[in-house]
Amino acid sequence: MEDNDGGEPKLEFDSIKAHATEYVKNRLHYFKLTTIEYLAKLAPSIVLLIIISLIILVFWVFVNIYAALAIGNAIQNVSMGFLMVSGINIVLALLIIAARKALVVKPVSNWIVKILVKSMEADENK
Repeated sequence: MEDNDGGEPKLEFDSIKAHATEYVKNRLHYFKLTTIEYLAKLAPSIVLLIIISLIILVFWVFVNIYAALAIGNAIQNVSMGFLMVSGINIVLALLIIAARKALVVKPVSNWIVKILVKSMEADENK
């Protein structure tokens, strides 16, 4: 810093601007790295959720086929058994769609937040 005629220090604004720009770039880079780290910790849980969901889906398909055949044999009309099971599935789907926030959105959001918070707490304790 240099003194000007009034005795006040003269600030080098270009230097301050360069430091501020560098600081913002570093903070942005840090934010990106932190986000990548948390997503890397979240990814295995999401993959596990997808695998479990696929297993449940396959189970559900086989249970529906069995139920449709059982109902069809009981009423002597297999195609009507499949139609009845399809109707039950449509009603269940409509109920799930109607209550999707309570059944899907909130639990999944809470689960993701819990994983990320646990991850952040573990980082703070290091």
